[in-house]
Amino acid sequence: MIISNSTPLIYLAKLNKLDLVFKTYKKILIPKEVYSEVVIEGKKMNKHEVVLIEEFINKKLIKIKDAGLLHQELRFLHIGEAKAINLCLKTKTKEILIDDKEAYELCKLLNLQPIRTTAFLLHCTKNNFITKTEFKNSLATLSREGYFLSAEVFQFLLDEVDRFENKKR
Repeated sequence: MIISNSTPLIYLAKLNKLDLVFKTYKKILIPKEVYSEVVIEGKKMNKHEVVLIEEFINKKLIKIKDAGLLHQELRFLHIGEAKAINLCLKTKTKEILIDDKEAYELCKLLNLQPIRTTAFLLHCTKNNFITKTEFKNSLATLSREGYFLSAEVFQFLLDEVDRFENKKR
């Protein structure tokens, strides 16, 4: 099981790669606030990725759970991120899909294992769930869709997947 914030769900659904999460984890837990942000607000804005996310919710692969009262140290974060981290603490789940820099760093301080969307895609490449070409195309699509990647990080990810490919040979 893994817990997810909104951004990874949205971008993995945009890439049509959300199903890859279930090759590594049996289910995704999300707090009610993430559901509201992704599905309820997404429908109001006619976001196409909502259909796929709702499909996984209906199949009970994505479960919505109450995250409880916020821990004090989480109050400065966006509510979705704060509640996702809170849900990790409440359920004693270590792994969390989260992209926001401050939230990511706080997760590490709380002894959680934060995983960015790009790191998850790299994991999928290393485990042969997607090809190197699919990985590179996914990075380009993420960038076009508004996912922030500095030029340095973009190049690092490309180099990392190349290093992995070279080790396989």
